[in-house]
Amino acid sequence: PWGSLLSGLLTGDAALISGLFRIMRLQASLEISLNGGALAEQGWSLEEGAERIFRVLKESGLRLNRPPMPLAARELHSYPSTWAKRLAFGRDPHGKFLQGHKN
Repeated sequence: PWGSLLSGLLTGDAALISGLFRIMRLQASLEISLNGGALAEQGWSLEEGAERIFRVLKESGLRLNRPPMPLAARELHSYPSTWAKRLAFGRDPHGKFLQGHKN
């Protein structure tokens, strides 16, 4: 399922974006953590993939606080999810973080 979500964000899948917005309350915060390995599996570099998703979300009406921010192993260690910790100890412990709000 995560691969489908990532693919939909990269392609700007209208149904996916619409579904995300439908479940978000007004002024809800959306945080997305991307990792280089998952983007590489989709044929994107970390930088290009993060910028693409940033543009897709911004063009869809999400108010993004800033451009994608780098995530290093140190930041991944601090995330409260087991998936982030798994990434932090992986082959390429780098990622990007995006945060925005629904208008």
